[in-house]
Amino acid sequence: MAAAIPIHPAIGRLGVIALARPTFDVPFAEATAARAFARLDALGVESIGPRDLKFDADATKAAIADLESAEVDAVLVLQVTFTDATMTVALAEDLAVPPIFWAFPEPRTGGRLRLNSLCGVNLAAHALSRRWPANPCNFLNCDPDSPRLPAALARALGSLAVSAPALAAPAPTPAERGRAAAAAETLRHQRIGVIGAHPDGFDTCTYDRRTLAALTGVEAETVALPALFDAARTVPAEAVAASRAARQEPAQLSRPDRHRGGTAVRRCGRALLARVLHRLRRGGLRRDGAVERGRHPGRVRGGCLRHGHQPGAESHRRPGGVPGRSGRHRRRG
Repeated sequence: MAAAIPIHPAIGRLGVIALARPTFDVPFAEATAARAFARLDALGVESIGPRDLKFDADATKAAIADLESAEVDAVLVLQVTFTDATMTVALAEDLAVPPIFWAFPEPRTGGRLRLNSLCGVNLAAHALSRRWPANPCNFLNCDPDSPRLPAALARALGSLAVSAPALAAPAPTPAERGRAAAAAETLRHQRIGVIGAHPDGFDTCTYDRRTLAALTGVEAETVALPALFDAARTVPAEAVAASRAARQEPAQLSRPDRHRGGTAVRRCGRALLARVLHRLRRGGLRRDGAVERGRHPGRVRGGCLRHGHQPGAESHRRPGGVPGRSGRHRRRG
């Protein structure tokens, strides 16, 4: 047996848990986890916890309860495949010990990744850093059979947390300040349509409406998916047929025709989405069912609700006396 990996003195009992999703290559994931546990044993790393892959919330919660009963001082999370951060956050909350992540690289063949392990670590680290910004996550990304593993494990287990060095942001130039001011002015009083809700465990997709409005002046309007589908079913069949007809096979078109076809598809898609969202607005639906009304009327442009002209509504002026631009004011081609 090789010399034991040095472990931080505060880690008297090291818990281990292996997370995975059945939507990835399960046999490959099981083989990867088996190699990881075998290498830990060979390196003299004593651990507590189950050695099978945890695919669902119930199995993961049971394993967390066992680790909590064992009173572990830290937990090594084998992120064998990509998972969302739901169970990782639950693990950190219930155990109240620092998690250390182990990701597993894999060859890139141009096809679908078989594990996508490191992406799962990235998502988990983001979720944990939002909740506990003062406790950075430690991780390693190494194949179990790599000769670099002993040193990588020693760095990960030898310190409970490794803080990234602080990077000083360069001072912006006058030109950069001008571009930033112009961008801020463009965003102010805009309205963005948010269709549906972010999936559980994907904290990277969350946002706070008040913070967004305070920082940028942008107002977000939420549309529930069932309400959007209900409104879409009321769109006339001829409008749907026209949208589908515009989606010709690009390979059969010349370059100019592809350009015109793409423009037609975008124009038709915008018009179709405008019909749907206008029906939602006209129905007076609220956030709990569909749309949250804001202070100003809005319209659709490029798939987003923007401050400006609303179909069927009188033209109005933006705050400060700037006229809202309707589609007829910027007609092209």
